[in-house]
Amino acid sequence: MRILQLFLIVSFLLVALAFVQEWNIPMAKALPLVYEGDLILNGNNVTLIEGSFLINGSIIVEENATLILNNAELNFTQTTSYQFNITFLNPANGNPRFSAENATIHSPYYQSIFFYGNSTASMNNLTVGTPSRNNIYTYDSSSVSASDSTLNFIYPCDNSTVNISHSSVSGTVITYDNSDLNILNSMTSVVFANDLSTVNASDSTLDEVQPTGLSVNSSIQGLKPGPITNWNFKLDCSVIGWQFPEVTLTNTLVVYWSFSFDGTSNITVSDSELWDFRIYGSSVASIQDSLITDSVDSYGNAETWLVNSTATGHDINHESKVNVCRYLDVYIIDSIGQDVPNANVTAAYPDSTMAESELTDTNGWTRLTLMDEMLNATGEYPVGDYTVEAAYETYSNSTSVNMANNQLITLTLQDLIIPEFPSVLVLPLMMTVTLLAVIFHRRRLAGVLERNLH
Repeated sequence: MRILQLFLIVSFLLVALAFVQEWNIPMAKALPLVYEGDLILNGNNVTLIEGSFLINGSIIVEENATLILNNAELNFTQTTSYQFNITFLNPANGNPRFSAENATIHSPYYQSIFFYGNSTASMNNLTVGTPSRNNIYTYDSSSVSASDSTLNFIYPCDNSTVNISHSSVSGTVITYDNSDLNILNSMTSVVFANDLSTVNASDSTLDEVQPTGLSVNSSIQGLKPGPITNWNFKLDCSVIGWQFPEVTLTNTLVVYWSFSFDGTSNITVSDSELWDFRIYGSSVASIQDSLITDSVDSYGNAETWLVNSTATGHDINHESKVNVCRYLDVYIIDSIGQDVPNANVTAAYPDSTMAESELTDTNGWTRLTLMDEMLNATGEYPVGDYTVEAAYETYSNSTSVNMANNQLITLTLQDLIIPEFPSVLVLPLMMTVTLLAVIFHRRRLAGVLERNLH
């Protein structure tokens, strides 16, 4: 009798426990192989998709619901781009969640995954299949992590965080607002960093990196493609100003460097090799002794000076312009071939207005930087021939020069013979002789006084 009572009590408790678990804990539900219409998950719903699953609609995950892909192949039957999507939004009593393990998301057309409302996602070995271009957007402090995955396009925005490790991103990654992007031991195509976002990449390969500054001053020097041990946009490019992303690269290979500046930025680039350079607003850039392997793109009223630099192409829009400048090295000698220091060398435009003026150094050399042509949205406008004149005291000579390339010229000042001791050295020489005479006189006077005392 007691055994029977004990058996009934235990059975009752087990049934009650099962009832309580079913009542309080949402169970993961497997879906049919084909789903028509939008799949909407809300409340505390937990939905598990395994195996092959075909859906003719979007997937919407709200409130505290969870979507799980486990060993799954999720296929969307889109007939046009962006017809369907996967969206996480409207958190309530928790937040929408996404978990993917050994899964594939495939669509024959472009598609997007949106994370709103503090959504979270953990994706391991997730593949976004081709030919679909699957865009991942993160907003509202959402947090998305991907490991050992193959992804297309990622857009972290609005205080969200995206962590990518041991993965491959074939498309573009563009950061906005105050978002955080962390890339570890991964390969990405293009990383565009905007606003006040933070980008950290380590032990990775980035095809192209393009930080964007707004109303900043920046100096970019000696930057070339290749492995980077440690680099920070703010520190290594001397960035100061209003708004710019914090980009840090550690033990990372950069195949191409690109930069973009807007607002009232003032930028100097020297001795560098960039893929692309973009300038907007009323910004001014000086690119010196550098190579732009793709193009210089300008918009608004921006002005770019290409000084002894080459750009494969130009895309010039609105009222912006690009000034192409070359170096003119000038050597001044007298009538017997001696160097002429402190000669005044001037270059004048074809309309006779002054372009630049410099003095020669002690070896008779000086360098002028002169514009070859100006380019704007309507065409190319060469400057033409400059008149270059050298003058020393009452002696002078001049010639005409075209600056289609860097030039080197020698001007001879006829009838001038620089003295063995040029006038510039006479005063220092006289001062030295006078000083020596004073020292000699004092020593002689001291000797006379000493003899008189004895």
